[in-house]
Parts: sequence; C-alpha cells; structure tokens
Amino acid sequence: MVVMAVGFAVVVTGTGAAFRGGRTVASGHWSGGGWTLTASDASDGRYCIKFTVRSQVYGNGCGSLDRPRGIGVLFHPGVPLPDFVAGAVVGRASVVEITLSNGATVRTPAIAPPIGLASNIRFYATQIPCPTQPRAWVARNPAGQIVAHYTIGPPRRMPGHLSC
Repeated sequence: MVVMAVGFAVVVTGTGAAFRGGRTVASGHWSGGGWTLTASDASDGRYCIKFTVRSQVYGNGCGSLDRPRGIGVLFHPGVPLPDFVAGAVVGRASVVEITLSNGATVRTPAIAPPIGLASNIRFYATQIPCPTQPRAWVARNPAGQIVAHYTIGPPRRMPGHLSC
C-alpha cells in the first residue's frame, strides 16, 4: 500500500493498524533538529514505527515483514524537515542500501531492536540529500547476501515540497 500526504510520502507494507506505545529505537540530530524513531510490535509479526522531528510526528505506519520483500519504508522528501528514510527490516539484515533518484546510494546500518521488541526485526534511519527521493532498498546480511529488497516507481512530483 502506498499513502501520499502533503509534505511527505509514506510507503507502508501490510495493515493499516494504528501506532500504539512503542520503544525508542534510535534518535539523533540532523540539520532540521532532533529526531526519534520509535517502534512497537505484536506477537503475530506485525510492527509499527513512528518518526518524529522536534517532537512532531512526521510519519508513521504499520506492517509485516512476513511478505516477500522483507522491508518497510517511511520517507520524507523536501522542506521543512531534513529529508530522511527510515523503516523496519528483517532481523538477518546488517546494512540497508538505499538508491536515490540521482543514482547515488546511501548505506546505513540495520539497528538492533531495543529490549522488549522481537529479535527478528531490525530498523534503519538515515538522512538523504535534498532534493533526491529514494527509489530502491536492498538489505544485506553480514556476508553481503541480499536478505530483503523493495523498489518503487519513478519519482512523484510533489509541488512545492522538493525545494531545499
């Protein structure tokens, strides 16, 4: 399922369940301020993630990694925030490679789940350069083998939201 909204794009796999509770997976500071990636999971393999910047939610979604692609995607292109890509990935992943619309590839480590979340899921979050958009994701295990992948179509024009 692909959901488009003003100011950011959210690509979510699986269900439309609402985000409830959660544990902090990662946090930091980018050019637009402090950010936090929060996640929750369910015993049936579903997960939910929420990405906040300066304490304001800028994307969330729920899904399942049981599908063949094995990776969940959440991204924000353009102002007023730093451009970012975040999501969940199968637990075998150690790195996520994101191919951008300009052909460049960004590599980011797969983050182990915090205590209290299932051990068979990892997460990732990285800033991407503006005005690019993510096009493809490849997750690799420590041996370099592909363990998950996802590709989306050509960049969507989002008037007024890709200026840097």
